[in-house]
Amino acid sequence: MSDGKTHDFITISTSPVIGCLAAQMSATVAVTTTIGYLVGGLLLSPDLDVKSRPWRRWGWLRFIWLPYQKLVPHRSWISHTPIVGTLIQLSYLGAIVLLAATLLGIDVWTIVRVVVDRQQDVGEGNPWSVNCFALITGLCLGSWAHLVADTLSSLGKHKKKKRRP
Repeated sequence: MSDGKTHDFITISTSPVIGCLAAQMSATVAVTTTIGYLVGGLLLSPDLDVKSRPWRRWGWLRFIWLPYQKLVPHRSWISHTPIVGTLIQLSYLGAIVLLAATLLGIDVWTIVRVVVDRQQDVGEGNPWSVNCFALITGLCLGSWAHLVADTLSSLGKHKKKKRRP
């Protein structure tokens, strides 16, 4: 498996490619997708199932991932499956935010209804839903880059072991 520095390097160095590909839609979609990609690779990494660099980046908020680490075995299908792993992490994070808001007496559902009802155009005339899709796509791609690096690293190590006498 690749180490944390390698994952960070891959995420950061490939982010311009993601931005250029997303720029085919619009500049706003490119920025949104690239931000999602960086967040997906650096903060919402599949390695949140262990005490890792992405976990440490959460600073004093990293405690919110401790139940996730207890429930999700390292490298399980829950954390290390493209798209599914990211959506599970987003659902978990959403549940934590909802719980915290409820405990603080914040009426989250009213806020959600206002945002969804308005669906204002953002930036260059892109509807809110397009930007949400771009963000989620970026998050999933950031996670996917991590998984590809792990797979390629494992394949390389496996081939080296087979060559030894």
